[in-house]
Amino acid sequence: MRDTDLVPSAVLCLLLGGMASPLSAQPLPDDAPRETRVAPAAWLLEQVRLGEARHNEAITDQALERLSAIAPDDPRVLEARTRQALRRQDVDEASRLVERLGRVAPDSEAYRLARLNLTLARPEARSALGQARLLATAGRLAEAKDAYDALFAEGLPTLALALEYWQLVARLPGGANRAIRELQSLDTRYPQSAELEFALARLMLAEGRNAEAERYLFRLSEDSGSRLAAARLWRDALRDAPASDANVAAWERFLSHFGNTEYADEARQTLAEQRRLLANPAYRARQRGLARLAQQQGSAGEADIQRALAAYPDDVELIGALGIIRLRQGRHKAALAQFERAQALDTGSLSGDKWSALIDTARYWQQIRQGDAALANDALEPAEQAYRRASQVLVDDPQAWLGLGDVAQRRGKTGAAERAYRQALSRAPGSANVLTRLAELYASQSPQRGVEFIDGLPAAQQRLLADVRTRLRVAALRAEGDRLAAERRWEAAAQRFTEARSLVPDDVWLTYSLAQALRQQARTARADDAFADLLTRLETPEAMAQGHYAQALYLASDERDQAALAILGRIPAAQRDADMRALQRRLALAQVLARADRLREAGQTEQARRLLSAQPDDADIERRLGDWALADDQPMVAERHYRQALTLAPDSVAARLGLVDAALAQGDDAAARTLLAGVDPPADDLDARRHTANAWAALGELDHAQRQADALAATSGASDDALLLRDTARIAAMAGDHTTALARYRQALAAAELAEPSTLSSDAGFTRALRTREDDDWLASSLRADAAELYRSRHTRVRADRLVQNENGTDGVSALTTTTDMLDVDTPLGEGRGFVRFDRVTLNAGRLGRDADGLNRDEFGTCAAVGCRGGLDQQDRGVSIGVGWYDDTWRIDVGTTPLGFAVTDWVGGIEYSGELGPLWTTAGLSRRPLADSLLSYAGTEDPNTGITWGGVRTTGVDVGLGYDQGGPNGVWSNVGLHHLDGENVPDNQRVRLMGGIYRKLINASHERLSIGLNAMAMHYRENLGGYSLGQGGYYSPRRYLSLSLPIGYRQRTSDWSWSLEAAVSHSWTESGPRNRYPLDGAYSASLPDATARDASSLGGGTGFSAAAAVERRLSTHWRVGLALDAQESEGYSPNAVQFYLRFFPAPWQGDLDLPPTPLPPYAEGG
Repeated sequence: MRDTDLVPSAVLCLLLGGMASPLSAQPLPDDAPRETRVAPAAWLLEQVRLGEARHNEAITDQALERLSAIAPDDPRVLEARTRQALRRQDVDEASRLVERLGRVAPDSEAYRLARLNLTLARPEARSALGQARLLATAGRLAEAKDAYDALFAEGLPTLALALEYWQLVARLPGGANRAIRELQSLDTRYPQSAELEFALARLMLAEGRNAEAERYLFRLSEDSGSRLAAARLWRDALRDAPASDANVAAWERFLSHFGNTEYADEARQTLAEQRRLLANPAYRARQRGLARLAQQQGSAGEADIQRALAAYPDDVELIGALGIIRLRQGRHKAALAQFERAQALDTGSLSGDKWSALIDTARYWQQIRQGDAALANDALEPAEQAYRRASQVLVDDPQAWLGLGDVAQRRGKTGAAERAYRQALSRAPGSANVLTRLAELYASQSPQRGVEFIDGLPAAQQRLLADVRTRLRVAALRAEGDRLAAERRWEAAAQRFTEARSLVPDDVWLTYSLAQALRQQARTARADDAFADLLTRLETPEAMAQGHYAQALYLASDERDQAALAILGRIPAAQRDADMRALQRRLALAQVLARADRLREAGQTEQARRLLSAQPDDADIERRLGDWALADDQPMVAERHYRQALTLAPDSVAARLGLVDAALAQGDDAAARTLLAGVDPPADDLDARRHTANAWAALGELDHAQRQADALAATSGASDDALLLRDTARIAAMAGDHTTALARYRQALAAAELAEPSTLSSDAGFTRALRTREDDDWLASSLRADAAELYRSRHTRVRADRLVQNENGTDGVSALTTTTDMLDVDTPLGEGRGFVRFDRVTLNAGRLGRDADGLNRDEFGTCAAVGCRGGLDQQDRGVSIGVGWYDDTWRIDVGTTPLGFAVTDWVGGIEYSGELGPLWTTAGLSRRPLADSLLSYAGTEDPNTGITWGGVRTTGVDVGLGYDQGGPNGVWSNVGLHHLDGENVPDNQRVRLMGGIYRKLINASHERLSIGLNAMAMHYRENLGGYSLGQGGYYSPRRYLSLSLPIGYRQRTSDWSWSLEAAVSHSWTESGPRNRYPLDGAYSASLPDATARDASSLGGGTGFSAAAAVERRLSTHWRVGLALDAQESEGYSPNAVQFYLRFFPAPWQGDLDLPPTPLPPYAEGG
């Protein structure tokens, strides 16, 4: 059932933002504390309310008798006894009780309500209440509410008065929902009140909340006293609704509850008839078509009406509806044919006049439109003929004579124009429009002639044209003000409008222009005052309506939609024109859209979608649903919504552009290009032109896109449109015109009022303005981020780090201190960045120990069994070189392991980063050194045989997949398959799986706190973790599994950035067996331990790690940082310290990196 089936449409249009009232929204007083176990007094008070709700004085009397015994001075008891006394009309007893209550609890709500209840028993209060009720009966609702509020300033003393008051509020514009809430609260406190439940049911039916209404009606049906009335109320509501699936289901439920009442037969007959109708597709089309025609303008519902007409060719209502559609379409001949046919078929006694009027109207306006069109094209003869034909159709309408006067005036025939206007005046005496035409006609000859004409008019007409004396001056000032406003010279424009308004202070639209000019200067209070002054000067309802309408438009332009709706609510329904109703619908729709956006932003996507889907058909809603689907990577769903939007609004450029976006998202560039070629946004629709340029850019048509962007940026007013400037800057950057792009970003920052224009001229000031702020909206955030990314991508950066890493172990074997000095220079190269990298690496594993005989017998090389005398110092150093290039998607590098190491090699890689729907994805192919030990990284020489071995490299692929849309939760994963090889070391295979989840407990631009759970599984084909000749010296268990719980915190200020991380982990390992000398050869065959083999072992345990980093901005060009890292687990406890320096040849005062980002060694792919 639609709301409009039960509530007048004019009432539905009154959407108030809220109603000020001195009455509390709280339920009737109950000072007793709520406890888990109901006390006897509380239960008895509930019985009192139950008795009052059911009008059962026996229950009330018994409860109050017991309460008087156990809690005689309880304020609630005394107040209830006061109500009881007043019901019995025992005013003396009530007075004594109120006096006693004032002594016991003078500050209690119970005392205030009892005193008010007693006051209402006095004649003067009863008279005031009766007057308020008369106002309500007379339909003067606002006055009635004021009267009630004055009486009940301290609260509502009884259930009956509360019910009366909220039923009045429900009749006020926008008051129904509030009334329902308050009545539901009363229903909780006063159960089983039939009056209350009937009131709730009626209100909910009126508001279209049928399911809720049914619950109350079902409850009422359980009482024999209210059962028949409940059935009648529901029957009436269902009977007024047209056949629909929902109504059939409701009739079925009606019969299930009221099948034994006197209304059952009617219900069964109606149900059968509605089922029969609904089984007919033509009937369904008829209902849809007429409903859409009634709800919308234009050709809404035409397809359904045509379909229904095929089945019901003589349906007069359908024929007339099609005629109205044709009339709206300007197809007057077709409209006439429909109206004439309807007239011929309609045999009603009053219907002939209706169709005749429609026929005359169609003919009349057909001629008027023809005349207007001809006059607009200076075709004066056809215009005159059309107006004359029109004047013979509706002889009492002045419009045709006004047209004839306009034609004569265009011809310069002043006398003929005057005669025609006089004819119009005789048909519309006192018409401001006609009198204005005459006054302007005379004023065009000479100002004095116009004044004399006005002076000769009746006084009332003189008042209508009082401003003609000043019209020329006002018109000149207004035109000058409009010109200045178009040039965005707001202060000068406001001066002109102020001067003009001093001459006509009651000019609504002049006040609107002044308010807009003041608003543009951020002088909102002055603009508000201008409207406040205007409204005090408007005397007629029509003028006041226009004043409120203009004020609402102004408030809406200032993004004060709620206030605008409240202002529109003050316009009486009779004074509301189509523009006012359209604005009200637009603002109401904007609020619905805003609410839906808030739900979606809060993660309640389905609730947001249901909210919009529940609204009447609207192109804006369909476009919003399409935008959401597109954002959710559902382009086919988006396309469906955009096509529906185009059906509802065939001229919608935005819907066509949405279809272009959907085609692009589906990878159908050909369809997108075809659709886009048919889009021609109006010159003044800057947003659509911006969207169009973006679409051409997305198609790779950068030359075309940039031409459009350049034209947009040169448009008058573009310098104040931050979004337009941002997007034209993006297009310029995509086209490689970075200078223009950065210039537009500077303009955009100024337009968005994110920085003073004077501070943006220097790079330091510009980049300082790019610092993110927590209160940034989406546009400010994207502006800063885009400009910062482009600026940094176009300037060189120099990074220098020293990293010292230490790992405990056996001296000369597994112990290792690594010192890495890194220098990285990256600079713009094409559309990405190129870099060159130098790492000077010093490895120090210490010195092999010696036994008493001077030999070393560690499991190192071939020393274990025969001992080694030389090569005891295990150190190496070298310099690695790398070059590469990267952008947002690709990274490619090639380089060497440190030159000077015992084993050197070429290394490098190629990496891809992208998106797969809502997921991020990475893939890489690389060859990298393994820096676990001196042996695995640099290689070394066996002291006995002189054989060099080690220098292990990993070659393989890594694939990553994860989810992080910037919200509180994220997931990551990585799979790696690698082949390991080294000099004189057997090849090996590694499979590694990693993944984790995390949650951001604090997720702000400048601060983050996160926790997570990570897991890693790893498998090596061979265990080559030893240091004997042929072993690799790298950790390579057969099986490895670990779980860790990391926590991290990071924060930055203007000149500091720091991070803290910690984790606890547990691992399970199986080493796998290994041969001491895994390679066959003469060098090992003669050794006593040539066949030695280490058995597999199980291990693992709990580990801990902690890391910290801090970075400080020293100046616009320099930053310095420090990072620390420590780990502790069984058999593995590395630690590291890193110092770094950053130099930026171009000034940078933007955000520091968060977290601080020390360079990783090139060996690790840094």
